[in-house]
Amino acid sequence: ISERDTYSEAGPYASRPPSSSDNLPKERPRSRLYSSSIMNSVRSSEKLPPSSPSRSQRWRAIKSFCGWLVEHRFVVGFMTLLTVWVLLGEDLKLILTNKDMDDTFGALGIICICLFSIEILLSSVGKQDYFLGFFFILDVVSTSSLILDLPSISEALNDQDGSNLGGAEKGRTARVGARSARVVRVIRLIRIAKLYKAVYDSTQKQQASQSKPNSASPGEDDEELQGGNESRVGKKLSDLTIRRVIVLVLSMLICLPILSPEEGLKNAASAQYGADEVWVRFKASEAENVGPDSYEKAMLRFIYFHNWFAGNGDCPKDGSCPNAYSSHLYWIGMSGMDEALVRKEAHRAELRRSIVEGWASNVSQMNNIFNYGSIPPQALRTLWGEWTQCRDAGKPESKFGISLIGETIPDTPLTYAAPCYNDLRALERTVFYPGLMTSDQFE
Repeated sequence: ISERDTYSEAGPYASRPPSSSDNLPKERPRSRLYSSSIMNSVRSSEKLPPSSPSRSQRWRAIKSFCGWLVEHRFVVGFMTLLTVWVLLGEDLKLILTNKDMDDTFGALGIICICLFSIEILLSSVGKQDYFLGFFFILDVVSTSSLILDLPSISEALNDQDGSNLGGAEKGRTARVGARSARVVRVIRLIRIAKLYKAVYDSTQKQQASQSKPNSASPGEDDEELQGGNESRVGKKLSDLTIRRVIVLVLSMLICLPILSPEEGLKNAASAQYGADEVWVRFKASEAENVGPDSYEKAMLRFIYFHNWFAGNGDCPKDGSCPNAYSSHLYWIGMSGMDEALVRKEAHRAELRRSIVEGWASNVSQMNNIFNYGSIPPQALRTLWGEWTQCRDAGKPESKFGISLIGETIPDTPLTYAAPCYNDLRALERTVFYPGLMTSDQFE
């Protein structure tokens, strides 16, 4: 501390008269320097540690990180690809794979549900006005619809074994079940909203980055600075219009399948007529004066009309054949609660070899407008073979029958064996029971 600083001209001692002690040599104020250094050392030694962030600061940091993560371009791109996968995965599974791959697709479905749930959680934390909002509801509904594609749930919803008969009440239940299955398939379209949301968020982010105004010059108008960008009120109205359009389109997609009847309910199916014809001939063969020839020919006509091998191959000659239709017979049998009775009736329903070989020989020479086509010798041996039992876990009925695709056959379209009827998915099969039997016979 200098003397000028201690006794400044403007200080209180500026007018002090000189004294005899003024002629003495001046000394530096050591005490002040000492005390100053002491204070500096004390202050340096007593520096407090930086204060820890408060709870609100930590929460703001978490929200900022969650918002940054869900809006990152790699995360958005990955979730968009995942949305495309869950939108098309079920159809690709039915077209390209067999039932033995269902567990793999089920595991992928569970992974997708977990990832979408994490995305919803992060968006609820990191995005403003998202939680309980419009897109939050769409995300929750679309993610919940993935549960319907899990193999166990899908099989339970689409399995209509025996539900097409048994009185008017069961008939109404079958129609409701068919419509419910179609609604379940349509609910999958709600996932399109996730694709739209990804595109919408990307567009909004791009517009926000482009609409950032530069520093305004003096006298520059705000409207000129913004360049005609959408106002906050206009943005709200635009968002409201988009939401209403999405709700309207999704409502139409869900309601139209319920209001329109399925094609199979407009006209009786040929498989239903064939099952009735075979049943009538089979019951008539119980009489002593009527042989089994009529029943066996009706059975072979039913099998050949819905020939699986001709339906999945080429027509043998000019004209139409089972290839013109998308459904073909692959398993035929009997079912009932009394296993001994079902086994006895199944043994009586077995076809004779001579009848099968004679029918196949005549069919090979057909040159009609509609040709049945041929069946490979390996499958023909199944037709006159013994009817074997099919076991279905969780169902008390006993089922005996034969499968035309029970084993793979070289040089044919048959590459996947289904020895029992339930070796195909519920979405891949339709069960037909004779409608001309009584309710007691059906039970």
